[in-house]
Amino acid sequence: MKEIQQQILQYFTGIPNTFIPTGKIAESLGYSDKAIRNHLPAVQDYLNDQGQLGVIEKKAGRGVRLAITEADNTRLMDHLHHSFPHSEGRDRSLRTTMAFDLLSASKPVTIQKLRKDYYLSHSAVRGLLDEVEAWLEPFGLDMIRKQKIGVYISGEEKQIRQAVTGLSTLNEGSSSVTEALFDSFFIRTIRHELAALQEKHDVDFTDASLESLLLHTAFMIKRVQLGQIISLPEEDVRSLQAHEELPWAEEMCERLERVFAMTFPKEEILYLTIHLRSAKTHHASRSTLTAELPGEIPEMIDWLIKEAARQTGYRFAEDAVLRDHLYVHLKTTLARLSYGLSISNPLLRTIKKKYPYLFDTLVWIIDQHKEELLYPIPEEEVGYLVLHFQAALERQATLKKEKVEVVIVCHMGMGLSQLLAARMEKLFPDIHIHGSIAAHRLRSFTKEHPVDGIISTVPVQEQGIPTAVVSPLFEAEDQSLVKRLIKRLQQGKDQGGMKEKESLLLQHMSPFLFQTGLSGSSKYEVIEELSSMLVKKGYVKEGYPASCLHREYLSSTAIGGGVAIPHGQAEGVNSSAIAAAVFSEPLEWSGEPVHVVLLLAMKYENTQEARQLFREIHTLTTDPAFVKQLAGQKDGVSFMNALNNNP
Repeated sequence: MKEIQQQILQYFTGIPNTFIPTGKIAESLGYSDKAIRNHLPAVQDYLNDQGQLGVIEKKAGRGVRLAITEADNTRLMDHLHHSFPHSEGRDRSLRTTMAFDLLSASKPVTIQKLRKDYYLSHSAVRGLLDEVEAWLEPFGLDMIRKQKIGVYISGEEKQIRQAVTGLSTLNEGSSSVTEALFDSFFIRTIRHELAALQEKHDVDFTDASLESLLLHTAFMIKRVQLGQIISLPEEDVRSLQAHEELPWAEEMCERLERVFAMTFPKEEILYLTIHLRSAKTHHASRSTLTAELPGEIPEMIDWLIKEAARQTGYRFAEDAVLRDHLYVHLKTTLARLSYGLSISNPLLRTIKKKYPYLFDTLVWIIDQHKEELLYPIPEEEVGYLVLHFQAALERQATLKKEKVEVVIVCHMGMGLSQLLAARMEKLFPDIHIHGSIAAHRLRSFTKEHPVDGIISTVPVQEQGIPTAVVSPLFEAEDQSLVKRLIKRLQQGKDQGGMKEKESLLLQHMSPFLFQTGLSGSSKYEVIEELSSMLVKKGYVKEGYPASCLHREYLSSTAIGGGVAIPHGQAEGVNSSAIAAAVFSEPLEWSGEPVHVVLLLAMKYENTQEARQLFREIHTLTTDPAFVKQLAGQKDGVSFMNALNNNP
């Protein structure tokens, strides 16, 4: 069955027994009227093959319909859902759109309406609602489901606004969600005003910040039109009066009022001021920032760099670029936190999987200094800090040779663009990174600075310049694209680590530190079970289980690939050991399916040993099939043998 035929059937099941013009169906599905009419006979043949589930009827002047009983329609929807599952990309799009619709709704939405709107079965709608509900929880929002009434989101207006601006995390992998949620004229108008604001006040927002401002402003207009107004604490109202971004927000709102024939309350203008003030910009200099920075930022940078260098053995203190970039990054981050704005990081899961050692190091450092901070630092922000420190590591391994000029276009901000630049200079020593810019600046940049190639994290169109579109974290496939783009480059990849001898995983495991049959447990119960086993056998002190639970509270230790690595502070370890538990059916671990749990109790002899262990664990996460094989082992001996025999 062809995809267009599947879509026609899914459309019909959402509005059964209702005549619809074929032109309207074509417009909804993105095909021509003729294509819809040509495929209707094949759709009828499919229905006949399924046991006469329904009849496609045509009526002059009214259109076509699927004549079907309610029971058969439900059967057909379930059959389509299971026989033709949606792609991952479409599932992300459906989740995002459904979340937005519920956050925007002024009254409860019935399951039946969701089925019709999304052409889904009852079970498929419930599954999507479960995913959206889990995503809403960190924003302090509740999803209320009531029979005969419908589904609605319960929470404060500020929480609803924060959830909307965080929709990019739900639609992971997409750099923009706004165009899919709002009318094109609506979006073009706001984009124009944001561009005018940047030009007038000489600011250069990152692409990610522009997307966030666009989404916030568009939703602000919709909410004001519905009479849903934000409220701010009096201290925020007072503090915002002195900031230069307030007149910017007032000017922009005044222009939008004329276009959309509406009036913005003062609270909304102040809330837009907060978003403008906390938006990231490109290429701010440290000298322009230090006068504005609260004293805690230089102090925070000092202890972050000092502790990270001490715990990892890397010479972060020698990297002046790292310090400058942390100044720029933390200014906007702490501004967001000071106003209670959430921080979203759509790359967090990938960062935790790719850089588990550095992520864990920074989590512990921040926890140790939490009393010195005015605001708690969420794990999303730790993920961004990891990118800055990882960029510093890769700068240390780089010998720069200027030959081929390229420019990087990155939509995620300075931290990620610097990491991309550092990795490419490391892998390709014969190229020179001419700059890192936002997509909207590309055309003017290339006019002033001729380059040989463009490496971008978003699709761009610049005639005459070869371009490679890569993922933000620059995986192996992306490296191949760049190699093909720049013919003369040589790969100079340097892993920068010691040669590993014996596996540290195997060295610190024992067949007697293995558990199976813990199905039905929560992640906290598994942590307590494994850490208590280590206490009984003398590997750790009595307080180690509590240390492991505290670390899990700070940030989930699930690192992707079906693996979780709970652990505590080294001070609680008597002798290094690793306890393991396996689950043939995955255990839900903060929203991730986990098959193998490795509870680490390590007293590292040196920082190189710590790096080696985390490299071994990262390698394990890159082979989900092998992780599932490990999950099928029945005892500790076979588990360790499987690990040992893995090439």
